[in-house]
Amino acid sequence: MEDINIKDLEVRKEIACGDIIIKLYTPPVKQRYNRNITGENIDGEILWQIEDVRPNVDSPFMNIILYDEKKIEAYNWEGVFYYVHIYTGGKLQAIIGQTIKRKSL
Repeated sequence: MEDINIKDLEVRKEIACGDIIIKLYTPPVKQRYNRNITGENIDGEILWQIEDVRPNVDSPFMNIILYDEKKIEAYNWEGVFYYVHIYTGGKLQAIIGQTIKRKSL
């Protein structure tokens, strides 16, 4: 598998979280790339990049949602979502096969 520069990929979604911007990148076609979320500063420098939680499976992240002031929810192709720490990119917890119920705003 060839090396991929994440900055060469299209940004699918951004979430501003104070001084950090969380970016979800569109994965490249016909290549396995599961590390498609970054935390960047306002100058676009990458502070962290999500770890590959399923290195043997093609399962990139497809959506990110702000959960609270400390974490986001990151959803992959397999329907699993992970809580990810905004400031470190550390994976906090995986939630498998649960329906999320949210309060209406």
